[in-house]
Amino acid sequence: MNTLPLPSFTQGLVKNPQSAVFLDALKRGSFPIDCSELEAPLAAVLVAAAARSLPKAKFLVVAASDAEAEAFAADCALAGAPAMVFPWWRTAAYRPVEPRSSAFGERASALASLLDDYGPRVLVAGQRAAMTPVPPRDFFSKGLFRLRKGDAIDALALADRLAAWGYLRVPRVSLHGEFALRGEVLDIFMPGDEDALRIVFEFDVVEAIRRFEPASQASSPERPDTVLLRPARELVWTRELAEAAGAALLACPKSGSERHEDDIAALVESLAERGEAKGEEYLYPLAFGRVPSIFEYLDADSVVVLLDRERLIGQAEAVRREYAGLYRKALMDAPAAPPERVLVDIESVIASVPRSVSSWALKDAAAQDRLAFGSEAPRSFFGNISYFREELSSLVKAQYDVHIFAENSLQAERIRSLIKEDSVQVHDRVFLNERAYAFGLQGIDR
Repeated sequence: MNTLPLPSFTQGLVKNPQSAVFLDALKRGSFPIDCSELEAPLAAVLVAAAARSLPKAKFLVVAASDAEAEAFAADCALAGAPAMVFPWWRTAAYRPVEPRSSAFGERASALASLLDDYGPRVLVAGQRAAMTPVPPRDFFSKGLFRLRKGDAIDALALADRLAAWGYLRVPRVSLHGEFALRGEVLDIFMPGDEDALRIVFEFDVVEAIRRFEPASQASSPERPDTVLLRPARELVWTRELAEAAGAALLACPKSGSERHEDDIAALVESLAERGEAKGEEYLYPLAFGRVPSIFEYLDADSVVVLLDRERLIGQAEAVRREYAGLYRKALMDAPAAPPERVLVDIESVIASVPRSVSSWALKDAAAQDRLAFGSEAPRSFFGNISYFREELSSLVKAQYDVHIFAENSLQAERIRSLIKEDSVQVHDRVFLNERAYAFGLQGIDR
């Protein structure tokens, strides 16, 4: 991915009076912070700036959809703050995920990043992802292992731990979830990572930690001094957890299957012996007797950003109705836990978050007390170049600082030849989502 942060552009946005008030409120800890007329791209710039000014804080951003979450993460990266996306299962309610789905490892990577002082500072989740249960923080954190350059290492014991975590030992790593131990070199390709990890040790002491591309074996310039090793899956099942989940499932309403008890027994045995089973993601809350959420992974300094909060609240009820309808259908064929046992009550959770930032789209009685940014939603010109040029001229005359982002240098050159406006800056070699954003904000000085 070719990214090009734009410090001069983002600095102009951050110097805007409303932005300054926003960042000052964050630094002072004046929560909650309620905002209006705050488009997602501008929110991403502000979150990136806040991540730079609050070095100890993590930011959990909740968007209304997965597509909006991915776009927000890309905008954060463009603004200079690397961000991760916490993925949803991307299946219909009560439709099991395949046991070897990459989503298990990607979610484990995102959860570990919230507990890693050296990891990304911004995590973005779509609403459905935020409503899916996760293992409790205390349980998950016990499965992490910090390795530093200079540490003593028992390579054989670490290999056994990786195998217990769900990694497959191979002669040479090529896929996520694999590891290889050859002499004094340990290669691990952790799910959710772009590159594999190579740990070189000598006389049981870690000598070097590198990143490399598995296909070509080419080393990355990155040479970290420390790395946080994590399981290949979100939850590493034990027999005790499997039996607890099975007992809880037996206590739920009985399904229409004639083999109801046998189905649950087979599920428990698969989890205990193989560490995986179809539909295991719905058993996390049953195994622990409650519905843990991603919000539990936040520290006291963390900030939760809720984009279009009224949409999040409205959609939560729609998700519950969807699960209720599909639960009745699923229960006809196989054991299943009711929606209240497998969904996070996101309204209650966000209402109890001590450090929150909310953007509101609708104007109500409380609108006058919100911090208004005056940013405008994106719009299309439907290929009308003349109209587009006229609009650009109007913006320049109104003293807007206008920037256009192109997907590549050829596109940027083509845009420059079309608009013929020297005061408009066209940026190339910038990674953008297919769904590009645009917004306007008045009062930015050149």
